[in-house]
Amino acid sequence: MELVSNKYDVLVEMGRRLVLGQLSTPRHWNREAALMRKLRGHRNICGIIEADIGPEKGELYLEYCKMGTLHDFMKYMKGTNLAVPEPFVWHVLYGLVAALCWMHDGILNPSNIRRPSQGRMTGWMPVIHRDIKPDNCFLQTNTSHRTIYPTVKLGDFGLAINKEDINNLSSTSRAVCAPGWFPPEYPLCGERSDVYRTAAIAQLLCLPHWALGIGAQISSPYSSELATCIHTGMSGNIHERPFALEFARFIDSRTPCLAQIPVPSGAFRVREL
Repeated sequence: MELVSNKYDVLVEMGRRLVLGQLSTPRHWNREAALMRKLRGHRNICGIIEADIGPEKGELYLEYCKMGTLHDFMKYMKGTNLAVPEPFVWHVLYGLVAALCWMHDGILNPSNIRRPSQGRMTGWMPVIHRDIKPDNCFLQTNTSHRTIYPTVKLGDFGLAINKEDINNLSSTSRAVCAPGWFPPEYPLCGERSDVYRTAAIAQLLCLPHWALGIGAQISSPYSSELATCIHTGMSGNIHERPFALEFARFIDSRTPCLAQIPVPSGAFRVREL
């Protein structure tokens, strides 16, 4: 990872130097760049600025998120035995589910989850991320006065794919998954697999350890409403697990009104030039 200023004098982060491999070819790189361009404009998805892709190597220039990743944040909080404030967990969960509603349903504005017929993009083809985990959730400085927390942004679309292309995945590509983040239906994947991983991130934020999973119990100081939302999103039966839009409505109906509790500034890995 390298910080650069591009030709437009915009501060960006070189998301990855792309090198050839079995599942890393110009075709894969161009697909990633195309999907990120398609998803550009949502506040909870890392923006792509430009791509430089050649026959043997490539580079993607992405929005610079100076506050680090959720993995950095969790590492600090667990390493210092600090509980993540519940309002922060809701903030992350809602932001990531809003990103899923854009990816899966073409709903750009989260306020339209209650009236999707008005907010859904016509002819939208769902995009499935397939690699949602804390390392791929970036934290950006928040300019809104409505929250004290940084904006969470989903990034790294190297494994993402249009839903219509899932059946064309090779068995090798279908089996790629970060250790510990296998949904119960693995190696099958779909929109509800993204929902599982998103809820699992919220669960991990609530746990004092790193052992996430369906059997992990969320206890005090977290509310039963939050535990219910996480349990619903992590349902072991994929047919009982909600799609992103259903999950967003479920969360919206159960989010309590909580005062935001600050987290230590040291929990965010601020990276300046």
